[in-house]
Amino acid sequence: MDSKPGQARAREEALTRWLKGICTTYDLMDLVIPDDVVLDHSAQSLEMFVDVMDDVDDVPDFDEAAAAYIGQTLLVLAGGEWGWDDAPDSSTFGQPLVVPSPELGLAPLAPIALMGEGDNAIIDTYVCWEQAVNRHTAAHPDWRPVKAHTPGLDLPTETSDSNCDRLSAWLVQRERGFPHWVAVYGSGTEWDFSPSTLDDLAGVLFRVTPTPEQFGDPTNAEFVESATWYLGETMRRADPGEWIAGERNFHLRKHPGDDWSPTPKLDLEGAVRDGNPLRLHNAFREWTTPCDATDRPEPEYRWTGTAWQTPVHDWVESIAARIDTLAGVIPSIVLDYSAESLHRLEAYCHTAGTDLGRDLAENLGAYVGEALLRIEGGCWTLDEAPRSVSFGRPVVHGDRYMSGQVSPIDLVLMACRWSAPGALTHAYKACERLAAEQVAKDPSWHPTREPTPGLDPAPAPTLVESWCTAREHDFPAWTARYGAGRTWDFSRNSLVDLADVVLTILPTVTQFQDPAHAAFVDEAAWYYGEVLRRAKPSRWDHNDNLDANDRWHRHVSALGPDTGFPLSVFVVQDLHSMVAGPLRDGRHFWPPDLIERRPKALRGHFDSWVTAALRERAKDALRRRNRKKSRRKQPDADYALTWTTTQAQQFPAWRQRYGTTLGREFSPESLDMLETVLRQITPTPEELLEDTENAEFLDVAAWYYGETVRRATHLAWKYDRNYGPDCYLSDDNTSLNPVYDLAATYRYYDIGALRDRYDHQTRQCGRASPQ
Repeated sequence: MDSKPGQARAREEALTRWLKGICTTYDLMDLVIPDDVVLDHSAQSLEMFVDVMDDVDDVPDFDEAAAAYIGQTLLVLAGGEWGWDDAPDSSTFGQPLVVPSPELGLAPLAPIALMGEGDNAIIDTYVCWEQAVNRHTAAHPDWRPVKAHTPGLDLPTETSDSNCDRLSAWLVQRERGFPHWVAVYGSGTEWDFSPSTLDDLAGVLFRVTPTPEQFGDPTNAEFVESATWYLGETMRRADPGEWIAGERNFHLRKHPGDDWSPTPKLDLEGAVRDGNPLRLHNAFREWTTPCDATDRPEPEYRWTGTAWQTPVHDWVESIAARIDTLAGVIPSIVLDYSAESLHRLEAYCHTAGTDLGRDLAENLGAYVGEALLRIEGGCWTLDEAPRSVSFGRPVVHGDRYMSGQVSPIDLVLMACRWSAPGALTHAYKACERLAAEQVAKDPSWHPTREPTPGLDPAPAPTLVESWCTAREHDFPAWTARYGAGRTWDFSRNSLVDLADVVLTILPTVTQFQDPAHAAFVDEAAWYYGEVLRRAKPSRWDHNDNLDANDRWHRHVSALGPDTGFPLSVFVVQDLHSMVAGPLRDGRHFWPPDLIERRPKALRGHFDSWVTAALRERAKDALRRRNRKKSRRKQPDADYALTWTTTQAQQFPAWRQRYGTTLGREFSPESLDMLETVLRQITPTPEELLEDTENAEFLDVAAWYYGETVRRATHLAWKYDRNYGPDCYLSDDNTSLNPVYDLAATYRYYDIGALRDRYDHQTRQCGRASPQ
């Protein structure tokens, strides 16, 4: 019996299982790959992707998802389809294959195996396939690569003829039937596809399908489809794009190959589910606002003398007074956070209309938000998304089990604009429904919200709050006993005195770890942590699951998106490292007989703490710089000679413009002035490394610093296109990249980083003969 049909089915089933297994992780790549890597299957995206994929360690099955992205990118380039290698004697047996268009004469390959050959192999393969496509296209101008649709991985496309026909029929049907839809559901409104009509669309939506069940009811399908078409057309006519057909829904896109295709029907459904009519406006703004406006702004923090305050804190602290004021304005409404109170407030807003006033709208918003939080749990926060309708306004963010966030102030303003009441009660009922669903899943669940000052009892102090209060109370006695005559002003310089006191009182590891000195260490740790906390927005924290006497796990944590990752300093461990050397996995990094006390360690920790954001930005800028592949035609050695000669020739003009105060040329002391000039001309790493206007400045600065090191060592200038885009210094034992060292200066608090690096390099290499 012929086994080929069975083999074909087995191949298809194996490939289907593989694709289904990684499609979820494939979608998650947007969350773990840096924001500047746009996964659009272009040549540039592939170069950037292979440069960063090795840094992703913690996502299950990410390697397979990466292989899928590489394969998809090759298929977008050359056309073809996914296959499966089921040949037992093949080196890639049991792996998915990308099978390019047969006209190109390219052999199928396994992306998983290709990844094992390294980044260069991936890029070289892309270049090889691209050349084959170009050759075939030149010989056959009418030919275009055609890629088979990949379920689960491809974006919604209109490549299927049946999908094209389905979309065309749907668009014609919706446009022809819209006058009837208006007559039945929307009479009295001028449906001119302007953004102002989205208020009316939301009103109709919540009147006809106020619950998810009604939205999904087949009897309401015609209503929903026409509402979907109107929302999408309002977006598309404001900022041109096109409809495309997916497997289940119709989407919008602006350009072929876009990795974002909004789905108007899901926006409508989400509005109903969350009870949030503002989602329609947000969908419109996301579509019409340029992408470069989506950068998250830096949060605002101000030091009050005891803590870091944000606009959210100011808002929350004002809520009780706002609700008191509201009670005086509308004494006829009982403000008991009930659905009935919101229903009556809706009527009040409807009567007031646009004459409500800003202050009253904010007071009403404070009350509405508190009512919603009592149902769904959660906390107040600020909307920091620039394309959001409520950008910069306080919003209630539901419990982690609930859905999304909503601006109560904008709900109040919506209630004033709607032709009939409903904006507030729909939000309340949606919270009730979501809470009931959560209880059905987990009967032990109950809404948990952050307490509001003036409305809720003050929470009991946490372990770390009690510890800090006690330390602050005892600190004057500590300074009188151990630090009299010193300046304890919570400054960076005061850490020198702190280090001196600690190393004097506890000169050995044994003494530091002796429980008899725990009180002394606690006070020192508190002061050190306070210096850090006051230097940048941060707070004290503690793992409350640990024993209350475990002083090793009290730490200071940064607030806000400071570095892109949680930043904490364990204060007692930093003190311990100053006395005993650094730790690795709870053990001393160096053997006991090699431990060297490090009195400058605390100030070094401080510098790393306050410059953490710049340090990460410099690292990211360097990573982006290194992704740029070399296109230079010269041999590497010739390029190094040409580059150094060019910079030497440009240096006199460079010095006249930037460095007239460098001092004695190529001296260690001149590096301090070079660093000063660097910070004056390019105060951020992005300006140094990525601003094309500063490219000449950077080249000469890197040459001058490198030349200063070269003249004091036996290092020589070299260039290797596989090593990076910049010339560097090297000998048989060590190397130095001047551009890296210039970028590293941003992690230091004081001028002197280049001189320190120079001293280290000259000690390591030995000084060369005078030149």
